[in-house]
Amino acid sequence: MIKIIQLITRNNYNRAFLKKEEPKCCSNPNIISSNGYEVCTNCGIIQSRIISNKPDRKMYFGEKKNFINFEPVRSPFGPRTIIKGNSDGKGNFLTPIALRNYKRLSKINRGLVNGLERNLWIAISKLDQIKTHLNLPKYIIESTFRIYIIAAKAKLTKGRTINGILCASLYFALKRHKIPIIIGELVSAFQISKKMFVSCYNILFAKILPVLNIRLHNFTPQDYIDKFYDELDLSLNSRNNAIKIIKESKMKGLVTSGRDPKGIAAASLYYVSKKNGEFRTQKHICKIANISEITLRTRLKEINSLI
Repeated sequence: MIKIIQLITRNNYNRAFLKKEEPKCCSNPNIISSNGYEVCTNCGIIQSRIISNKPDRKMYFGEKKNFINFEPVRSPFGPRTIIKGNSDGKGNFLTPIALRNYKRLSKINRGLVNGLERNLWIAISKLDQIKTHLNLPKYIIESTFRIYIIAAKAKLTKGRTINGILCASLYFALKRHKIPIIIGELVSAFQISKKMFVSCYNILFAKILPVLNIRLHNFTPQDYIDKFYDELDLSLNSRNNAIKIIKESKMKGLVTSGRDPKGIAAASLYYVSKKNGEFRTQKHICKIANISEITLRTRLKEINSLI
């Protein structure tokens, strides 16, 4: 039944296309099939559209096993133009000397690629994906790539994954520019484990940061409040009151050293949202802050005892 409907719709579409006035062709037509149309090569007028009625066919397991994808892999460096035949993309004819020179230059370019350059090609494409996924600014990606180049030249990528070193480099770049982020978001974006992230973080911290002489900014609860209140869709008044509560709690003896700043920020936002009538559940806040509900309740008790 479905095949009959598809065939009827295709035939109706073809009839609707043919209802239009047929363009007048030249006196000496030479009709060829090109890109789904029947075109005259002498005058360039499109005669009709070619609609295929062949059913869709899937590739079976035995065919997939022997299938070879001949699509070329294009790298961000070097010549990416693919010349088929004796003409370029605009249809201009290439002389045999120009075609031979281009093929020779392409072969030399491929031969000059070493392991470091191939590593950087993969890293650049991965950073482009992460930039879109996490909505990061361009200067963060540039700082990340500078750190990664130094790590790759120091051969720190041997025995470690590219995603792990990139994840640690991005975390250093974010800390340098004082942009708070949750490690869980980076780990899930790069699809690595926390154990691998910690291993790459330690090796970069020991061998790369002394070379770059970078001063990292330690995230405070105030930094995470600017991140969380936007995701929780709270008012600006709630954000300001949450920062005031954190400052007052510190003055009255709240211990923040050795504790996760995300928990303090989440507890203050929950306290303020409940007081201002902008109710948010503990589960929702803990999911955004990537903390447990026990941590949220413990920090909330400490804030209530001081205020």
